[in-house]
Amino acid sequence: YSVEPLWISPPNVESSRRPIFLVGDSHVLSLAWQTVSIQGGLRLIVPLVVTGLKARHVRRESRFFTSTCLRSLLQRMSAPTILFSAGEIDCREGIGGPLLQGYTTSCHDHVRNTVHEFVDALSELVNESKTLRQVLVLPVAPHRPRSKTKGRVLAHASRRETVGVWNSELRRLCRPPVFFLDYQIDNNRMLYADSTHLN
Repeated sequence: YSVEPLWISPPNVESSRRPIFLVGDSHVLSLAWQTVSIQGGLRLIVPLVVTGLKARHVRRESRFFTSTCLRSLLQRMSAPTILFSAGEIDCREGIGGPLLQGYTTSCHDHVRNTVHEFVDALSELVNESKTLRQVLVLPVAPHRPRSKTKGRVLAHASRRETVGVWNSELRRLCRPPVFFLDYQIDNNRMLYADSTHLN
């Protein structure tokens, strides 16, 4: 069967603001419909949501439904450059499974392996695409500290550590056609719409 290109035209948007698609989990909604300046031109961030997408789901061998949704979405999209957001759920739910019980065991090797597979998978997506030429990867925002309970404080500290390692690995491993958008997000309570999503 043939797949038609995906075109999204939000209402009342100036024609001078060409869309740039932001693909990822629900965290892309925080940036939805914002105007950004890229190389002197105004671009409108158009969200393409793959609910529950983890970085691990980007791999070709993944059989989870989010992987299928992602590939279907990318087949329907015609764009040379996309923004991509994944990794927050990986970091929040814990990488390494049982090794993280009690949040006392370091999982840095698991984080590094996951980021390595993620970057390789994004490169494969570009190579498989007829139109896509580059992927701009967003960093994972630091987890918000919000509890005075000792157990939760330790858990949140572990998540923040995981996010730090995650972003450091993205910075180290990303190479053309995958580029890391290397910016810092202030871990301020005012930056959060809830305990997980940025406002």
